[in-house]
Amino acid sequence: MISILGPQKVSHAYSKDLSGYTSEPQVEEFAAELLVCLALSRSARTAALRPRVPGQSRRPDIGVVIAGYPVFAEVKRYRDPGPGQYGRSMALSEAPGRSAKPRMMGLREKLENVPEQLPDRKVNALFIFHLGIGENRTYIEQSLYGHLLGGDGLFAEPAWRNISAAAYVTDNGSVLNCSALWQNPNALVPLPNSVRVTIQELK
Repeated sequence: MISILGPQKVSHAYSKDLSGYTSEPQVEEFAAELLVCLALSRSARTAALRPRVPGQSRRPDIGVVIAGYPVFAEVKRYRDPGPGQYGRSMALSEAPGRSAKPRMMGLREKLENVPEQLPDRKVNALFIFHLGIGENRTYIEQSLYGHLLGGDGLFAEPAWRNISAAAYVTDNGSVLNCSALWQNPNALVPLPNSVRVTIQELK
């Protein structure tokens, strides 16, 4: 990242947050963000880490220019707590407690505020890491399109019209892999084909 963007830009974007990270989940979330930002920076003509968005206090994780299109991205990492009385997934819990719920509901809660961090009417992409047991790709798809693809998912929410697409990404050490990419049928700004190809080929 430093070799691509320079030490000053990287330090300015991350030094404050890094000094405040005190838990393993915070570090893991940051590592996921860093991996996606590195891959996008390699594929873009220009890149800005956590760029300011006029009129918004929150910032996207990265802004890049791909094939002439300004693209903004947000990265989220979700880990299912797993089996047990307090597991978030009914499918994994042998004795579900009151906090147990289908995996797609946990994902919805994690992702529902993503549009607040992205600029209006731009090419906006969400990158999702999902660590857990089971059909992770299916759980993400259900959260986006609705249970059994019934149309009541996040893509049907008015605020989510600001999201052009969402990608399910995995990593093998320092190598990123785009396992699935879903385009929002209700997006105000559809994902350009050249940007889609770039995201699918990220490493």
